[in-house]
Amino acid sequence: MIATRVSFEHFIACRPLPGLRDSSDLGIVAEHDGSLLLALIDGVGQGAAATEVAAAIGGVVRRMATRPVAEIFVAAHEGAVGTSGASLATFRISPALRLLEFAGIGRVYGAVTGPTEQVLTSEPGRLGVGLAKVPPVHDVRWTPGTIAVLAVDGLVDAWDLTPLWNAKEPTLERLVRRLAAVEGRLPEDASIVIARAR
Repeated sequence: MIATRVSFEHFIACRPLPGLRDSSDLGIVAEHDGSLLLALIDGVGQGAAATEVAAAIGGVVRRMATRPVAEIFVAAHEGAVGTSGASLATFRISPALRLLEFAGIGRVYGAVTGPTEQVLTSEPGRLGVGLAKVPPVHDVRWTPGTIAVLAVDGLVDAWDLTPLWNAKEPTLERLVRRLAAVEGRLPEDASIVIARAR
């Protein structure tokens, strides 16, 4: 039997608050050896300091994208010590294992469609503050066409997941716009990382 290479599609949307040039959120997608890592970072607060801590944690996540989740979160925590901190959530999609893994700390959430429809909540806490914490990993069955979404709390607070559960959208970008319920623009302080593998 010849293994078929899985193709991934993804879309990242991070919008700063009105009046700010840069978002304190950062989305990351890293593909390696047939699997995909999604991450969404939410720096605490707004402005340059929050943007800088998100960028620092983003550098850690990119460098360690192939490492176990526990190592990623410990290193991200260490990279944020001395700052106001940040939230981080990750999805790892492993089609060969038919598995999707979610882990998170803080105010970033996940949602999955596929064989089951689930909203996944991160552990309370903040990277860079207090002792390092390793969040539990939630395993979700993956099948072709499963959609994984990470979103910050500003969007989740008013999330209508109906478009996600009934997703028959031609592009992930259009699905993101429907999730946000604002055609062409996400609401303020809202960011999404969304991916699908076929």
